[in-house]
Amino acid sequence: MGKTQKLEQVAYLHIKDQILSENWKTGFHIVEAFISEDLDISRSPIRASLSTLADEGYVDMIPYRGFFVAENPPKIDFVAHRLRYVLIISYRMLDQMIKQKVDGEKYRPLLEEKVAAVRKAYDEKKLR
Repeated sequence: MGKTQKLEQVAYLHIKDQILSENWKTGFHIVEAFISEDLDISRSPIRASLSTLADEGYVDMIPYRGFFVAENPPKIDFVAHRLRYVLIISYRMLDQMIKQKVDGEKYRPLLEEKVAAVRKAYDEKKLR
């Protein structure tokens, strides 16, 4: 998988996670520049991932206005999504650590936060 595909996948999972966890409610205007800054990636992979999410029904694209969270996004297994998201983000962090020869302790809080989010999603699913 090429670097662009990896970045597109990270953006795709990040945006989808924000929608599924309801951090972004129906009608929320998705601003590429903010996501680009948050994820430290260019806007091209973000745009491509938004296009994919529009095809899947998670976002609506309004010409000359941008992308917005769809009114009724498809329902999926949130725990499976969260686990996939955490694994991809973790691999991305590991790649960065290896390339930049960074001490892993720098990423520990972020990784623990992601693992806690998967546990929370799993526990909430068990309670239903």
